[in-house]
Amino acid sequence: MREEKTRIYLLRHGETVNTKGEFRYNGHYDVDITRTGEEQLALQAQKLKERPIRKVYSSGLLRSVKGARTLAAAVDAE
Repeated sequence: MREEKTRIYLLRHGETVNTKGEFRYNGHYDVDITRTGEEQLALQAQKLKERPIRKVYSSGLLRSVKGARTLAAAVDAE
């Protein structure tokens, strides 16, 4: 009997909008992603498109939700 293995992919959101032009950690602040961040998310989704991904989970923060939606659409997952 062959065991089916679960594989978990951990992805980070794309580049975020920073206030006052300085780098900072956003933590729980709900900041959006930049156009570059959107392109990064699309590239991640393309790289994972052929993987057997069934579910995509994220936090409720805007930047994470955008990434999850981009990936879920590319792999046709929930």
